[in-house]
Amino acid sequence: MRSLRDVNNWRGTWVAGFSTISEHVGRNFLMYLMRIDKAFESHWSLWDELTTQVRQAKSTDTNQFGDVYRPLGRDTQENQFNACSYHQPHQSHKRRYDWPRDINYQRNGNHRRSALLLGDEEYSFVWDKCEILFNSENIGRGHRTVELGDFLHNHLCEANCRSIL
Repeated sequence: MRSLRDVNNWRGTWVAGFSTISEHVGRNFLMYLMRIDKAFESHWSLWDELTTQVRQAKSTDTNQFGDVYRPLGRDTQENQFNACSYHQPHQSHKRRYDWPRDINYQRNGNHRRSALLLGDEEYSFVWDKCEILFNSENIGRGHRTVELGDFLHNHLCEANCRSIL
């Protein structure tokens, strides 16, 4: 999904994240909803934009749940799509062995790299409990694009909408 749109065309787009169906007996729950503030082509450019506090929380080399790769040094910018230019992930990180692919990920046949998305803090919402059920067939990666209003109206259970609107 993130490689289908140019990195410069993400601002203002809403993105929803869902629980995996395997954890919830074939059902998807809304886990986050955010409006994109900025998008980046590389982990290098994203890293430069983050505050120290966010870097500490999101870095893959210090946090086993991190999702941003830390550049080795300032002289590696020309190699921003080379895994050798980044610190390796924490030894307990889920992507410990597959991570080089994340640095220069391009979807099959698409020569555009997947954008790394940064949400607008004022319009980012996270749920830590499965309370908002997605009212549709199981969804997968790259689920079709819908307008936010249509999404809220058509894809969330009616009872859930009353509680969040």
